[in-house]
Amino acid sequence: MGERSGRREPGYLYYKLVKLSASPEIWVYVGASRDYVIVDSRYCSCPSFMMSLSRGEKPSCKHIEGLPLVMATGKYRDLSVSLDVRDVEEIVMEVLVVGFSRKLREIMFSH
Repeated sequence: MGERSGRREPGYLYYKLVKLSASPEIWVYVGASRDYVIVDSRYCSCPSFMMSLSRGEKPSCKHIEGLPLVMATGKYRDLSVSLDVRDVEEIVMEVLVVGFSRKLREIMFSH
């Protein structure tokens, strides 16, 4: 993992981002022990994003900052075509309430 101007390069995000829907654009960062929801590159449910908000800074985090580069490389999972609205809602609620989505993992490992 290289460093560039104090920031990590996005390699740590490769294949850990899953696109759930195109409009609104909803992504999930799938971590080893915790998942985070990213909405329209403006919101992330991770603690770093929340801390930037609480400090009055421009809201951001490594997940939002790395998303454009991950998209450019194509190193992500795109489930937006195969999921219906109910699946997306269930996955997002699991992430927000429980901290990870069992349903998302089931879907990912069945494809």
